[in-house]
Amino acid sequence: MPFAQDLFRGLLRIGFRNIHFFIHHQTENFAAGMPTDLAFKFAARQTIFEFLERERGEGWWGNEKMASYYAKQAVGDDPFNWIKGHPLLNAEAIRQYPFDHAGQGETSLLMAFCPEGVDMKRLSARKWYTRSAKQASAKLGAKRPRPHPRAHATGAGRAYLTAPAVRPFDDVALEEDADQDERRDGGASRAPPSTTS
Repeated sequence: MPFAQDLFRGLLRIGFRNIHFFIHHQTENFAAGMPTDLAFKFAARQTIFEFLERERGEGWWGNEKMASYYAKQAVGDDPFNWIKGHPLLNAEAIRQYPFDHAGQGETSLLMAFCPEGVDMKRLSARKWYTRSAKQASAKLGAKRPRPHPRAHATGAGRAYLTAPAVRPFDDVALEEDADQDERRDGGASRAPPSTTS
């Protein structure tokens, strides 16, 4: 939760008031809440409240300027709507695509997104939730289930859902990052040459 709070705090501090986050892990029951989305939702609420108290003072909710709070809340125009969470895949997408934990669906998505991150030789049937992974394929993963409409509108998750064309961990990106690090810290971030042959 500290990561999410720091992220939200920084965005609010520099003026963002329309922040959307997307969760994929454990979103099969997003409305009721699962551990990951609940942590982010709770962090959002706490951070907004902390921000408002710092900006408007203690007891801000009782100030006369807040008299329209409930009217604004009814139409979604209150401070607690500044940060909203969404499941990456909406309920319709989940009905059309295998939704699981490290099974056919997630493994297929990863095969399409980052094939070097999948080692099918390590597949084990010891855990019930991974047994369907043996039916995983990059072709299924490339079907790209439709993301939450807000994710599509904002472009969030684009790299994840347009795989395999976009591969964020390619050598060029890593080399560019290393070059930027070296320029920033005068080469201190580069590992010393290996002494073994």
